[in-house]
Formats: sequence, C-alpha cells, structure tokens
Amino acid sequence: MIEEQAVRYRKRLNNNVVVAVDEQGEEHVLFGRGLGFELTVDGAVDMQRVERVYVLKEGSIPPLPGWSGAPAPAEYLEIAEQIFADAREAIPVDISASIIAPLADHISILRCTGSGRGSGSRT
Repeated sequence: MIEEQAVRYRKRLNNNVVVAVDEQGEEHVLFGRGLGFELTVDGAVDMQRVERVYVLKEGSIPPLPGWSGAPAPAEYLEIAEQIFADAREAIPVDISASIIAPLADHISILRCTGSGRGSGSRT
C-alpha cells in the first residue's frame, strides 16, 4: 500500500495536487489541501496530508477514442475528480476511478477548442 511506502515528490501540479514516485518507481497523483507547498524534488511526502491517491497502471484501461494520454492540467483533474465523486453518489453502480484522467483530458480539449460551450441542449 502506498501509505506504508516512502513516497518522493516529483512535480507540483498546483497547491493541492502533486506527482510523486513510490519505492517501485510507480508514479502517483496525490491530492491534499496545501500538499504542494514547501516540497523539494525527491523530498519525502507527508502521507498524513494526502486525501486521495490515483495511479494509472499501464494496460489498466483500454485506449479511449480522443484521449491523448498526456496529463491534463491539474485544474481539469480536480474538476474530473469532482464529477466522478458526484456520479458515484448519484448513480447506483460501481464506477471505476480509471475514468478520471480521460475525463480531465476531454474537459481540457473542450476548454481549448471552445466546442463544449453552448453547443448542445440539455434534456
């Protein structure tokens, strides 16, 4: 379990989201209030401050049409994470967290192209 490992900071996505590497070299996206403050590269991450952990393992999800596979900006990851949390509450089925990264990428694409704004009707 990641909570029991030495996790090293790699990159700050924003004040609340960082990328870290565990002892096996696997990258994780860590969410926690103020987690991105005062960390140094390769410095230990205080796992007590981590609220959520995400890891995308190679081959864990099939390639999705239109997903670039590149990391989406942290603001879109946070939006996608909130949509995911809301959907889990609203829909009485098990929804895999593996949709968060592609959803964030899709939101990023819509934002950049402007194609999501007012282009459809809600029913």
